Amino acid sequence: MKYKLHNFFQNGNLFKGFTLVELMLVFAVTGIITALGVTSFGSYNTTQQFGTSVSEFTNFVSTTRSKAISQVKPPVCSSAPLDGYKVTITASGRDYEQDVVCGNVSYLISKKQLSTQLSFANGSANSLFFDVSTGTISNPGSVAITGFGKTNTITTDKIGNISIANGFSVTPMPTSPPNYT
Repeated sequence: MKYKLHNFFQNGNLFKGFTLVELMLVFAVTGIITALGVTSFGSYNTTQQFGTSVSEFTNFVSTTRSKAISQVKPPVCSSAPLDGYKVTITASGRDYEQDVVCGNVSYLISKKQLSTQLSFANGSANSLFFDVSTGTISNPGSVAITGFGKTNTITTDKIGNISIANGFSVTPMPTSPPNYT
């Protein structure tokens, strides 16, 4: 391999590297690109955290409805008649729970919490009750989840359909599995 010697010499002296201005320019550009990447990642992370919490709550409501339709009576009910299942939002603004209602008495099945910096908005429904066997809801309502400057509203109608509104569009949740026959 032949090297051209005149590339390694400048004005008769050996060229020994980059100037200070060139190095400062490279580090400045690298710093700007890094700063943009970190902020973009932070924004992406909060968007994902918000979306995950909304999806988890929506699935929780959908699972509660499915349990009501299935008429599975948990052992905690013993001999009391199964009335239905409900999702209750607790006073803390971040906790929500799934209850079974047997003979007009509620029993806790499971409890969850929204991610930090997220909460249920004021004016959201305190509970959503799904009647046994039909899965219809006796108190249709909306639950809004807020945080990170975003708000999504999960709405249930009288027949138990669940939809999510994020200010731009409304996405209905499937109410039953597709029929492939």
